[in-house]
Amino acid sequence: MLRVVFVANYNTKHRALSQIITSLILIAIVTTVGTVVLFRGLDVINTFSVNIGILDKNRLEGVQEDLVIENVRFRNVNEPLIKNRVEILITNFGNVPTSISSITITESSSQKLIYDDRNIYGEDLQILSSKNFTLMTQRNFDSTYADEQYVISILTSRGNLFTKFTTPFNSET
Repeated sequence: MLRVVFVANYNTKHRALSQIITSLILIAIVTTVGTVVLFRGLDVINTFSVNIGILDKNRLEGVQEDLVIENVRFRNVNEPLIKNRVEILITNFGNVPTSISSITITESSSQKLIYDDRNIYGEDLQILSSKNFTLMTQRNFDSTYADEQYVISILTSRGNLFTKFTTPFNSET
């Protein structure tokens, strides 16, 4: 049987780094990589926070909108300039100025659209201010439609919808 014995040669001179120097090099590498990751992460978090802040501002202002539709008046006077129109007063009781995007009037029983106008009033309604709107319709509000119920809907630029159910009890003939 043949036996192979490996003999270590302790006489050769090996040059190795000391443990202290190796630890310092590893700490320098970890510190550099950690700093790059930290600053990249902070930049991404800052960008995300700015974007969320912009979106939340619009949502918070949307929650603070409050419009009230008042003094709805259905006009059916036999004068050409006054006939077939609806006069409404809109008051802003919210905490932010509001811009109206569209106003619609719908007959509630048949869902027939009586008035539809979009992007007509780009004006802002300031806080605690009122504005009169005169809407020309195709409907003749005579005694035939005296018991009909209508839905007036107002859509704001922030996407809030305000509605009022009303009847032409005060129509003039």
